[in-house]
Amino acid sequence: MVFTSKARDGITVEDTNEMTWKSEAFKALPLKERIDSCMDSIQEQLESNMHLSNEETSERLQWCSGMWSALSEEDRDYVQAGMNACEERLYWGDPNK
Repeated sequence: MVFTSKARDGITVEDTNEMTWKSEAFKALPLKERIDSCMDSIQEQLESNMHLSNEETSERLQWCSGMWSALSEEDRDYVQAGMNACEERLYWGDPNK
């Protein structure tokens, strides 16, 4: 996933692989951009079923749930479904893929 963002202190982020979601650079991004980046990452992890073997997905979902009032209704639904998939160890999407 590649995106470009301009944070308040002038940090430009070209690739999220160079910046972890717990880093100071990530924390410097505006809240909307942090939420969008986190939701994009969650979607990638769920669609590849990484949540079945990786605790990072659950951590990201927990972080997003802490931002509940800033989430859109669609994002709230997605976070709830993702948390359920993590807790119940459910495959995401078509299990035949």
